[in-house]
Amino acid sequence: MHGLSRPRWLSILAVLTLLSVVVPAQKSKTQEQDEDFARSVKEWTTRPEFISPLVDHLPKSANVPSPKDALGHHIGAPGKLTYYTDVIG
Repeated sequence: MHGLSRPRWLSILAVLTLLSVVVPAQKSKTQEQDEDFARSVKEWTTRPEFISPLVDHLPKSANVPSPKDALGHHIGAPGKLTYYTDVIG
């Protein structure tokens, strides 16, 4: 092997094999997103390179209140500081 020892190469192969089985087996159910949050985050962000595609969405749930429902504002809103006691309340 070039650069990889046999046990390391076999470990990598085992992980790739496992991923090829596990990933397709997951449900491809799309969860409803909070469009108001996504729109607000895009408005607050001055340039696209300042944001990750992982933070501009928030799943909606009938059983779990959104941060805006609980705190009165979206997390990350400009000029809003969320105190720890407010979050745990």
